[in-house]
Amino acid sequence: MSDFGCGVISWAGSETAPYPRYPLGTDSFVASVAPILKKHQHVDLLYTLSDAREWTGRQLSCRQCRLIQDPNVERAMAIRCRRSLSILLALPLIVVVAGRYPVRAADSPSYELDDDLQIFAVVPGVWRHVSTKAMPEYGRVPANGLIVVGTDSAALIDTPWTDDQTGLLFDWAKRELGTRIAHVVATHSHDDCMGGLAEAHRRGATSYASELTAEFAERDGKPVPRRTFADEYRLSLGGVDLELRYFGGGHTRDNIVVWIPQHKVLFGGCLVKRKGGSAGYTAEADLTAWPDTIREVIAAFPEATVVVPGHGAPGTVEYLQYTVTLAEGLER
Repeated sequence: MSDFGCGVISWAGSETAPYPRYPLGTDSFVASVAPILKKHQHVDLLYTLSDAREWTGRQLSCRQCRLIQDPNVERAMAIRCRRSLSILLALPLIVVVAGRYPVRAADSPSYELDDDLQIFAVVPGVWRHVSTKAMPEYGRVPANGLIVVGTDSAALIDTPWTDDQTGLLFDWAKRELGTRIAHVVATHSHDDCMGGLAEAHRRGATSYASELTAEFAERDGKPVPRRTFADEYRLSLGGVDLELRYFGGGHTRDNIVVWIPQHKVLFGGCLVKRKGGSAGYTAEADLTAWPDTIREVIAAFPEATVVVPGHGAPGTVEYLQYTVTLAEGLER
């Protein structure tokens, strides 16, 4: 447990970072956490674990704080105060592996740039942005993208839904990370991937996409990605590489994935569905090709440790096998 005075308090669940070694949901855990939060007078809501799947809230009081929660990550709690002081409580995720219950840190730290735009750490140097847009048939829809930072530059993998949201990300990267987003990758032509492409171009970023994505963007009267490829493209950010790969149709005919080998992170975009999730919008899907496309992804990246879907919390390679099963069950 780390206490940084009136700045940030965080709990990490990795082997290299300490965390409260009390069973979550027990009085010992609550007793260990609550006094520290109370000392800073920023307690709004403390999550405790009722079992490996269900989380329940324990209400505490603080008039100076408000709760900010990523809609995709139920286990990540960011509590921010109106006096610009913040506390992050990222409670560990319990995962059953080989009969053990290792603790993995939830997304942390987090930033709220707007009511519809949040940022969460994935691994050092890789950030997940979650932008939300109200859709007539689906309600408010959060969508994922990544910011990947190298020694030379940074890349944005999928823009947020809008130009305004995309501009906020560019400003945040410069202010908080001290880097400029020089590259933008669109994993397919829908607005949750390239709705902010015009703003990215205005900021001087170079955009990349598959030939099919550029073709569809031009057909639909959208900004067109400026560098295209047929099957694969490698982009270096300085010490960190992005491998842009097209394996075939699935969620759309043009969807690609992005592999970050140094971090073993796979951005599956909307081609990959979170475990337990639905297939989502399939009007433009290639339902026949989808299962085999995912099987090729599985074969190409067996060492992947983090898989980020287009919608929902990051997970593991289990998401890929789940997507195969899900796609096989769709009506053709």
